[in-house]
Order: sequence, then structure tokens, then C-alpha cells
Amino acid sequence: MAIDLDCTYDEKFRFDRLYGGNEMRAPADGASRVYEMTISFESRDDVRVVFVRSEIDLANAPIVRRYLADAARDTTALVVSLEGCPFIDSSGLALLLEAGAAFGRRFALVAQVGSFPRRVVELAALAGRLRLCPSLDAALASCKRGMVAA
Repeated sequence: MAIDLDCTYDEKFRFDRLYGGNEMRAPADGASRVYEMTISFESRDDVRVVFVRSEIDLANAPIVRRYLADAARDTTALVVSLEGCPFIDSSGLALLLEAGAAFGRRFALVAQVGSFPRRVVELAALAGRLRLCPSLDAALASCKRGMVAA
């Protein structure tokens, strides 16, 4: 399935969803800068894990939000890994807060200690609301505890 979308800053992106690998890539079509976004997900022990390997900013936050909504269907817990995310702005924080509110204690965010996304979450005083974890294993354990307590 191909989706054509006009994004902020006069950049036009073509998004192809590759169902076999549960992966979405966004190559630039005529944009002034090279831009590629990769998001994938997998299920681990009844927890859906979404891997974001690109920036999350005003230009692509609506696409990331849509992808998170797709990945969150038919699952009881959600982990978002920002280990491959070099930059996040307030629009990215907003969509993560939405996901966190939807899943409650069954949501966790993975950001390595010292990484830019983790520093942004901590500076915004959102670490507690987003269940910030230093590793995927810690996030999975956190979600499993939340599933038992829920």
C-alpha cells in the first residue's frame, strides 16, 4: 500500500508499508534533504514492541502516530523503543503521552541513559508518566508487571 502525504516544510513523502516485515520506510521524493524513516514492530510475550529508527518531529509525527495506532491494535501492552531515534521534539512527546495514556501501566518507553530522547523526556519531567526504561528487557518486565496488576 502506498500513501502520498504532504508534510510540513513543503516536503512530500511517499510511504510504503511492507507487510511482510511489518516495516514502514519513508524515502524523500524531491526533498531538499535526504530523509529516511524506519519504524518496525514485533510481538514479544503478549507485548507489542515498536522500534523507531528516525527522528520524531513536527514533519513526521502524524505518520509515527498512525503507525503506533496500527501497531497497538490487538495487543494488551505496548513498548516503544527509541534506541535508534536521534532526535525528538514536543510533537513526538505528545504522541508518546497519548500512547502512554491509552495503555496506562501496560506502556513503557525505551531510551538509553544519556541519549537525546531520554534527556528530552527527563527535562520535560515526563519520565514517570512514560515509564522510561533503560533497556528493552526492563521495559518488557515493566509491562508484564502492569498486565498482572491491571
